[in-house]
Amino acid sequence: MTTCLICGKKDEGCLCGLCRQTTNIEELCGKLISYVPGTGANKLWDDIASELDDPRNFKNIAFSISDALPTPRKEYVRLLCLSGNSSNVRKGSRQWLYETYECIKKDPGLSANELNRIRGMVLGALFMDYRYDDAELLASRLMDQESIPWQVYYNVADFYSKTRRYDEAADAIKAGINASLEDPSAEASFADLTDKNEKYRSAETTGKKEYMPNPKEDKETARKTYRFFSFYRNRSGNAK
Repeated sequence: MTTCLICGKKDEGCLCGLCRQTTNIEELCGKLISYVPGTGANKLWDDIASELDDPRNFKNIAFSISDALPTPRKEYVRLLCLSGNSSNVRKGSRQWLYETYECIKKDPGLSANELNRIRGMVLGALFMDYRYDDAELLASRLMDQESIPWQVYYNVADFYSKTRRYDEAADAIKAGINASLEDPSAEASFADLTDKNEKYRSAETTGKKEYMPNPKEDKETARKTYRFFSFYRNRSGNAK
């Protein structure tokens, strides 16, 4: 890219020499990751995003800029680039997510909330990799904490909804909304998740087909793993 993100000057790289010296790089990365192109909030950034093959990849510019940050701040920013404000981490990036989290999870350079933000992403990845038991354990640990970022509540609610804990999912959504009152970008995410949770609940209540994994690859293995987890979780729950 040859446009400075701050002043719009044509230069090699994402920041011109002067802006690079005067800009808080990590703060800029955070804004890039959370920015939604096309909103008109930043015309310069909208113009830059429009030149990309996929404007949604605008957040990935932060991945390059973060190279100037020390460990573990660089790794933290780059992990956030994997999903932005969503819970989804692409299949090809999940192993890197697991490995990087293991490397930085005990680093004192990250706060408890920052580590929990990454744990929420790990939860989403575990679910999408059909590692349901690992995801269940992590979700329980996260919900036992007094305070977690709203994105983590989103990950937990999504997991509970798709594993047929609709009331628990609704509780996590409510907690997430309360935790996100100062972040307007969360509103659409939770509204969409609420609709999906009620859709799954309604489908099961009316006897229609319940949620079932539908991956493009290894579909039967994924569904077998899900049914096994669901059966034993329900049996355990009914025994209480």
